[in-house]
Amino acid sequence: MLLYVGGYNPSGTPSIQGLKLIQSANQTEFKPIATDNQLDNASYLLYVASIKQLFAVSEINNADGANSGWVAQYDLTQPQQPKLVARQLSQGGNPCHLAWLNQHLICSNYSGGNFADFNTKHSVELLPAQTCIQHSGSSVISDRQSQAHVHSVTASPDNAFFVVADLGADKLVSYRFSQTGAIEQVFSLTMPAGSGPRHCAFHPNGKSLYVANELNNTISQVQVNPTTGELALCATLPALAPNNSNHSYPAEVLVDQQGKFVYLSNRGDDSISCFTIAPNSQALSFRSSCSTGGQFPRHFALSPNQDFIVVANQQSDNIRLLNRDRHSGALTLTETLFAVNAPSCVCFITNESSLP
Repeated sequence: MLLYVGGYNPSGTPSIQGLKLIQSANQTEFKPIATDNQLDNASYLLYVASIKQLFAVSEINNADGANSGWVAQYDLTQPQQPKLVARQLSQGGNPCHLAWLNQHLICSNYSGGNFADFNTKHSVELLPAQTCIQHSGSSVISDRQSQAHVHSVTASPDNAFFVVADLGADKLVSYRFSQTGAIEQVFSLTMPAGSGPRHCAFHPNGKSLYVANELNNTISQVQVNPTTGELALCATLPALAPNNSNHSYPAEVLVDQQGKFVYLSNRGDDSISCFTIAPNSQALSFRSSCSTGGQFPRHFALSPNQDFIVVANQQSDNIRLLNRDRHSGALTLTETLFAVNAPSCVCFITNESSLP
């Protein structure tokens, strides 16, 4: 099983690390297979199995002297030999997230407060962004919310629309592509003041969206009209166990393939929370918590077989493996780890048939 890890790097050192996960009856270990030092601060990675390409952001704000970072493309036709194919301006400072839908690559620019659309329908090679949508607004936490900060884009399960999380403006905004290919705003939902929506994950049925709120240490369930893309806030829960008062900053949120559990990483508490999903309402209830074995779990990914999680502990310079019980949802920290400088993203390399 192959995975790539992206992160922050001193200049001239690798920011992307390729690993092979080797599992046997007696041992599980990460074996390094490749590195890339052509891109600085590759803080987010996205693998598109249908075209065997790995995309990465370079989270900087001065690319080519512009107030922009980079979006890079690597050919993974030979998965253990990444080949840099193209690099384009992200059209905003500090790009931090990538999403893929309908042959469009969408890059979120945190400092730029916008997102850029790279249309790949007519060229597999990444070309300059065709469209850039600027957000505006602010909210109540002055040092983090003085302006719009687009943090992520999440496509609906059927790719009919996508939801943009704006941490700076405390908003979730849904968009779709028109028949002519133009990006149209569908709906804008104002989240609780000071919540700071960061990352989102859809339930497989497309009717609920789960939101990691970075600034007020919570997770929200948002009701979604899967036809129109309209959004409505249902409930907001603490990110941690009810008796846990640790200050923490939720980061990544994922839903398992069966739509039974939600997982949320907590930077500060240094854990991953597990929530059960009610079958009918898709409402959340806290189930359990598991240490990530390191500090500041920035990101994590579920394995294609859903049996374990690999988590990037940014401030501990390592990734750790957690086993997962498919039936109970419970996680268990293992001894398996690998040293990586300031890891911030984990990306499994799968073939198309094994994707969720």
